[in-house]
Amino acid sequence: MKVSDYIAAFLAGTGCEYVFGYPGGAVTHLIDSLYRTPGIRLIGCCHEQAAAFAAEGYARRKGAPGVAMATSGPGATNLITGIGSAYFDSVPVVYLTGQVNTYEYKGRKKLRQLGFQETDIVSIAAPVTKYAVRVTDPMEIRRELEKSMRIAVSGRPGPVLLDLPMDLQREDVPPEALDGDRETPTPVTKPDVGRVVELLNASRRPVLLAGGGIRLSGAEQKFRELAGRLRIPVVSSLMGLDVCAGMENSVGMIGSYGCRCANFTVANSDLVLAIGTRLDTRQTGTNPESFARGARLIRVDIDPDELEHEVKRNEFKIQADAGAFLEELLSHAGEICSDTEEWEKTVRGYQNRYPAGGENGPGKPNRILERLSGLIGPEDAVCLDVGQNQMWAAQSLHLWAGNRLLTSGGMGAMGFALPCAVGAWYAGSRGKVLAVTGDGGMQMNLQELEVLARDRIPVKILVFNNQSLGMIRQFQELYFDGRLNATVDDYGAPDFCKIAGAYGIENTRVREGESPEKLSELLNSPEPALIEFALPQTTLVVPKLEVGRPVEDQNPLLPREELRRNMIVEPYGEARRYRAKIRAVFNRYKGIGGDFPPRRIPVPDESGAAAAFLRPVTADFRVSLPGIESLLSKWRNENPGLNAKPFTATPEGTAVWLDRLVIGKEDRLLFLIQAPDGKPVGHIGFADFDYEEKSCEVDAVLRGEKSARPGLMGFALMALLRWGRRELGLQVIRLRVFQDNPHAIRFYRKNGFVVEREEQPGENGEGKCHTVMRYSEENTTETN
Repeated sequence: MKVSDYIAAFLAGTGCEYVFGYPGGAVTHLIDSLYRTPGIRLIGCCHEQAAAFAAEGYARRKGAPGVAMATSGPGATNLITGIGSAYFDSVPVVYLTGQVNTYEYKGRKKLRQLGFQETDIVSIAAPVTKYAVRVTDPMEIRRELEKSMRIAVSGRPGPVLLDLPMDLQREDVPPEALDGDRETPTPVTKPDVGRVVELLNASRRPVLLAGGGIRLSGAEQKFRELAGRLRIPVVSSLMGLDVCAGMENSVGMIGSYGCRCANFTVANSDLVLAIGTRLDTRQTGTNPESFARGARLIRVDIDPDELEHEVKRNEFKIQADAGAFLEELLSHAGEICSDTEEWEKTVRGYQNRYPAGGENGPGKPNRILERLSGLIGPEDAVCLDVGQNQMWAAQSLHLWAGNRLLTSGGMGAMGFALPCAVGAWYAGSRGKVLAVTGDGGMQMNLQELEVLARDRIPVKILVFNNQSLGMIRQFQELYFDGRLNATVDDYGAPDFCKIAGAYGIENTRVREGESPEKLSELLNSPEPALIEFALPQTTLVVPKLEVGRPVEDQNPLLPREELRRNMIVEPYGEARRYRAKIRAVFNRYKGIGGDFPPRRIPVPDESGAAAAFLRPVTADFRVSLPGIESLLSKWRNENPGLNAKPFTATPEGTAVWLDRLVIGKEDRLLFLIQAPDGKPVGHIGFADFDYEEKSCEVDAVLRGEKSARPGLMGFALMALLRWGRRELGLQVIRLRVFQDNPHAIRFYRKNGFVVEREEQPGENGEGKCHTVMRYSEENTTETN
């Protein structure tokens, strides 16, 4: 029996009905074997990435491993994004790649390539697979196939890859002589839930957090039963949304783009039981310490490595399969009797004030999706792309208990929805399959319309077209002063209806304010269809969490008094948020060191012309001593008076200077002052932040012996102050001036500083008298 025939028969024997792939020379034997094997069929996609996504969609809807296939070289590498998506979202998919003949493989030779399209796909795929192997012995084919299938579905599921040389595929083997996989799956152990029962009984404000691991374990019914019996509020991650669909006590999705009611619920809880979720920063916010800060966290996960990563101090961890844990906890449900009546009333109050469904911005995409919910049947599958469309759907679609919501969670791959929908349709179900996407994601795998048209696959594509890459555009508007490079500028989208029409696919366009008369008809048609929703370019996903804020404090910000009324636990302090904001700014600027930084702060003189520039000085300079030496050639060696003491003007000395003044200083940011010709003439910075007062001190106002021009240091100082107020939100800025420098004191007075106090020798740790001066908004108003 030919090896490729054996592979096809093996796959069919496992219940796999479809393999998704794209042809190539190195898989022609396998393609022919699939054609001749009863009970299995190759579905030809138009790109290998799409084949990988289709296999993932098939596996997730069917609840069994999917299979994708590609040829050697570019075919195999095109699978990688899809392999990564399956790996991060724990989906069992078997990837088969063709490879050059074994005698054409370079092996240990110091060559880049020997055979045509020869590529070491095993090494490339290893970091994003549970198992990857090149099969070179035909007598090992049964063992490797069985082993791969076992690994893909055992423990935390995930993808595997078998690389199959051409000469191996055409070899003949005696099937009865092939050895199988000798290992057996590890038995599921019964977890100890005694401590969980104790914590639930002691809790007055418990929350169940449903993650995607519940679905992967096939335990959604057990979860629903437990939540119903305990009557505990339920929130979910993005990947756990369809687990909670239709549940009476479901509050909604938490996290950066989650529902306010769900975020208030988890923020005010005293116990969070998180099952099958890794609690990444999309759920917790960028400061995990602010997440559920008044609660004890119980984490249930099958992956011990995930539990090694601590989300909150003093969390209680249980390594267990979600299904086994839920089954055991259900057997003890009669012992759980916490009094949560008041808590239930509080949560209902959040739901009444902030109903799940998002907050409609321009174009009302949330309302569109909410209305579409009424056209979704109880067995339908909805495949979401990545971008604003994903979050609108997650916020606003009302699902039935039997619905599936499929999206690329960990990888976050645009272009996922359409090929995933192809695979989900072939997984077999009586319900419809919808693909929700945006104009950006649709262009990523637009070619798969040919697959729909060829096989008349009745997938319904909903394209939310705002003629921009809206998620990144929204980020640019928030953090990059509205510079919309590559998201609005230098970006465009085609007429999707015309393209669908060219493929012979029914289509319609719905503009803002129009009534979509054909919508119901198209959604229920037995043919493929594309529906484009024309939205304004200014669409937003709201609510949205800003960096540094806790999940309950989303944009647009609620009035502070309203926020406080919603809080049972102490509100996360303004000072903490401000500290996080400053750290975020520091992190941005720590990335722009080097000889030619992409960003510089101009220093205007009294006429407004740029007299100099401020260039960030960061730890980036300490990449190597030669790098520091390069810096010195433009800095200390050119201007030896630039405060080289107490460190020597050498690479080693400068490394020490950076160690002391930059590295390890979370509240210090220094800038080199450069003349227009690039010559260093001084340095200046901020330090000693007071987060409550939103104040800091000017640090290291220094200049060389040969300053570029009189008054330059003063201009640099004022440029820095303007930057600090704009970027850091500083309200008070102080500096110290030697009392024997009346000229400097007069200059600072003229520019908005006032004398705050006089420091005597010893009070400041130095042997000189200082005048402490303060700059604030109030002072500027007075001087003007």
